[in-house]
Amino acid sequence: MDILENTMINGRHFYFKLLTIKDKNTLLNGFKKLSSLSKLYRFHRPKGTLTEKETNYFLNIDNYNHLAIGAVEKKDDKEYGIGLIRYIREHNNFKNAEVGLTIIDDYQNRGFGTQLYKKLLVYAKKNGIKTLTNHVLNYNIFMIKLLEKFNSVSQKQHDGTTKIIVTI
Repeated sequence: MDILENTMINGRHFYFKLLTIKDKNTLLNGFKKLSSLSKLYRFHRPKGTLTEKETNYFLNIDNYNHLAIGAVEKKDDKEYGIGLIRYIREHNNFKNAEVGLTIIDDYQNRGFGTQLYKKLLVYAKKNGIKTLTNHVLNYNIFMIKLLEKFNSVSQKQHDGTTKIIVTI
Protein backbone atom coordinates (compact mmCIF):
# COMPACT_ATOMS: atom_id res chain seq x y z
CA MET A 1 0.00 0.00 0.00
CA ASP A 2 1.39 3.37 -1.04
CA ILE A 3 0.25 5.69 1.80
CA LEU A 4 0.91 9.34 1.04
CA GLU A 5 -0.07 10.81 4.39
CA ASN A 6 -1.59 9.74 7.70
CA THR A 7 -3.72 12.12 9.74
CA MET A 8 -5.93 12.10 12.82
CA ILE A 9 -9.11 14.18 12.87
CA ASN A 10 -11.23 14.17 16.02
CA GLY A 11 -9.56 10.92 17.11
CA ARG A 12 -10.30 9.17 13.82
CA HIS A 13 -7.55 7.75 11.56
CA PHE A 14 -7.55 8.89 7.92
CA TYR A 15 -4.95 8.48 5.20
CA PHE A 16 -4.41 9.22 1.54
CA LYS A 17 -3.09 6.62 -0.89
CA LEU A 18 -2.58 5.89 -4.56
CA LEU A 19 -5.36 3.60 -5.71
CA THR A 20 -4.94 0.28 -7.52
CA ILE A 21 -7.17 -2.49 -8.81
CA LYS A 22 -6.91 -4.00 -5.30
CA ASP A 23 -9.13 -1.14 -4.09
CA LYS A 24 -12.15 -2.36 -6.07
CA ASN A 25 -14.32 -3.27 -3.06
CA THR A 26 -13.48 0.00 -1.30
CA LEU A 27 -14.48 1.92 -4.45
CA LEU A 28 -17.76 0.03 -4.87
CA ASN A 29 -18.69 0.34 -1.19
CA GLY A 30 -17.95 4.06 -1.27
CA PHE A 31 -20.03 4.51 -4.43
CA LYS A 32 -23.02 2.97 -2.64
CA LYS A 33 -22.76 5.70 0.01
CA LEU A 34 -23.07 8.54 -2.50
CA SER A 35 -26.40 10.34 -2.71
CA SER A 36 -28.14 10.71 -6.06
CA LEU A 37 -27.11 14.38 -6.07
CA SER A 38 -23.44 13.56 -5.46
CA LYS A 39 -23.53 11.03 -8.30
CA LEU A 40 -25.15 13.65 -10.54
CA TYR A 41 -22.43 16.18 -9.63
CA ARG A 42 -19.71 13.66 -10.50
CA PHE A 43 -21.16 12.00 -13.63
CA HIS A 44 -23.40 14.86 -14.87
CA ARG A 45 -26.29 12.39 -15.22
CA PRO A 46 -28.22 10.03 -12.96
CA LYS A 47 -26.05 7.02 -12.09
CA GLY A 48 -27.36 4.00 -10.22
CA THR A 49 -24.35 1.69 -10.20
CA LEU A 50 -20.87 1.33 -11.64
CA THR A 51 -20.52 -1.34 -14.30
CA GLU A 52 -17.67 -3.85 -14.17
CA LYS A 53 -16.14 -2.10 -17.19
CA GLU A 54 -16.31 1.32 -15.47
CA THR A 55 -14.86 -0.07 -12.24
CA ASN A 56 -11.93 -1.63 -14.07
CA TYR A 57 -11.40 1.59 -16.04
CA PHE A 58 -11.35 3.67 -12.85
CA LEU A 59 -8.79 1.39 -11.20
CA ASN A 60 -6.62 0.21 -14.11
CA ILE A 61 -4.13 3.01 -13.68
CA ASP A 62 -0.43 3.60 -14.31
CA ASN A 63 0.08 6.62 -11.98
CA TYR A 64 1.45 8.61 -14.91
CA ASN A 65 -1.19 9.02 -17.61
CA HIS A 66 -4.00 7.90 -15.33
CA LEU A 67 -3.64 8.52 -11.61
CA ALA A 68 -6.08 8.15 -8.70
CA ILE A 69 -5.66 9.12 -5.05
CA GLY A 70 -8.08 7.94 -2.39
CA ALA A 71 -8.97 9.34 1.01
CA VAL A 72 -9.56 6.45 3.38
CA GLU A 73 -10.77 6.10 6.94
CA LYS A 74 -9.34 3.16 8.87
CA LYS A 75 -11.36 1.76 11.73
CA ASP A 76 -11.60 -1.72 13.20
CA ASP A 77 -8.80 -2.82 10.81
CA LYS A 78 -11.03 -2.09 7.80
CA GLU A 79 -10.69 0.55 5.08
CA TYR A 80 -13.61 2.82 4.26
CA GLY A 81 -13.20 4.95 1.16
CA ILE A 82 -14.45 8.48 1.72
CA GLY A 83 -13.29 10.19 -1.45
CA LEU A 84 -11.12 10.03 -4.51
CA ILE A 85 -9.60 12.26 -7.10
CA ARG A 86 -8.23 11.21 -10.43
CA TYR A 87 -6.74 12.62 -13.56
CA ILE A 88 -6.59 11.14 -17.02
CA ARG A 89 -4.08 12.68 -19.40
CA GLU A 90 -5.53 13.89 -22.70
CA HIS A 91 -4.29 11.98 -25.74
CA ASN A 92 -4.27 15.01 -28.03
CA ASN A 93 -2.72 17.37 -25.45
CA PHE A 94 -0.14 15.51 -23.40
CA LYS A 95 0.37 18.44 -21.00
CA ASN A 96 -3.31 18.54 -19.97
CA ALA A 97 -5.39 16.09 -17.95
CA GLU A 98 -9.06 15.90 -17.06
CA VAL A 99 -9.95 15.66 -13.37
CA GLY A 100 -12.77 13.96 -11.47
CA LEU A 101 -13.31 14.38 -7.71
CA THR A 102 -15.86 12.65 -5.49
CA ILE A 103 -16.35 12.82 -1.73
CA ILE A 104 -18.94 10.72 0.11
CA ASP A 105 -21.74 12.92 1.40
CA ASP A 106 -21.01 12.40 5.12
CA TYR A 107 -17.47 13.74 4.60
CA GLN A 108 -18.21 16.69 2.31
CA ASN A 109 -17.28 20.24 3.36
CA ARG A 110 -14.59 19.02 5.77
CA GLY A 111 -11.56 19.82 3.61
CA PHE A 112 -10.98 16.37 2.11
CA GLY A 113 -11.61 17.62 -1.45
CA THR A 114 -9.06 20.42 -1.03
CA GLN A 115 -6.49 18.02 0.43
CA LEU A 116 -7.00 15.53 -2.39
CA TYR A 117 -6.70 18.28 -5.02
CA LYS A 118 -3.44 19.52 -3.50
CA LYS A 119 -2.00 16.00 -3.57
CA LEU A 120 -3.11 15.55 -7.18
CA LEU A 121 -1.36 18.80 -8.14
CA VAL A 122 1.93 17.46 -6.78
CA TYR A 123 1.73 14.29 -8.86
CA ALA A 124 0.50 16.09 -11.96
CA LYS A 125 3.43 18.50 -11.83
CA LYS A 126 5.88 15.65 -11.26
CA ASN A 127 4.40 13.86 -14.29
CA GLY A 128 4.77 16.88 -16.61
CA ILE A 129 1.16 18.02 -16.69
CA LYS A 130 0.74 21.79 -16.97
CA THR A 131 -3.05 22.22 -16.78
CA LEU A 132 -5.95 20.32 -15.23
CA THR A 133 -9.41 20.55 -16.79
CA ASN A 134 -12.47 20.25 -14.57
CA HIS A 135 -16.02 20.05 -15.96
CA VAL A 136 -18.43 21.10 -13.21
CA LEU A 137 -22.21 21.43 -13.29
CA ASN A 138 -23.08 25.13 -12.99
CA TYR A 139 -25.05 24.56 -9.78
CA ASN A 140 -22.27 22.58 -8.05
CA ILE A 141 -21.27 25.65 -6.07
CA PHE A 142 -19.09 23.74 -3.59
CA MET A 143 -16.84 22.36 -6.33
CA ILE A 144 -16.63 25.71 -8.10
CA LYS A 145 -15.59 27.37 -4.81
CA LEU A 146 -13.04 24.61 -4.14
CA LEU A 147 -11.40 25.18 -7.54
CA GLU A 148 -11.30 28.95 -6.97
CA LYS A 149 -8.66 28.25 -4.28
CA PHE A 150 -6.25 27.25 -7.01
CA ASN A 151 -4.82 29.09 -10.02
CA SER A 152 -7.98 28.64 -12.09
CA VAL A 153 -9.89 30.20 -14.97
CA SER A 154 -13.60 29.45 -15.48
CA GLN A 155 -15.66 29.43 -18.67
CA LYS A 156 -19.36 28.62 -18.76
CA GLN A 157 -20.28 26.10 -21.43
CA HIS A 158 -23.54 25.77 -23.39
CA ASP A 159 -24.33 22.37 -21.85
CA GLY A 160 -24.96 23.58 -18.28
CA THR A 161 -21.38 23.06 -17.12
CA THR A 162 -18.48 25.30 -16.28
CA LYS A 163 -15.07 24.37 -17.63
CA ILE A 164 -12.47 25.25 -15.02
CA ILE A 165 -8.81 25.11 -15.96
CA VAL A 166 -6.26 24.91 -13.14
CA THR A 167 -2.74 25.89 -14.14
CA ILE A 168 0.02 24.12 -12.29
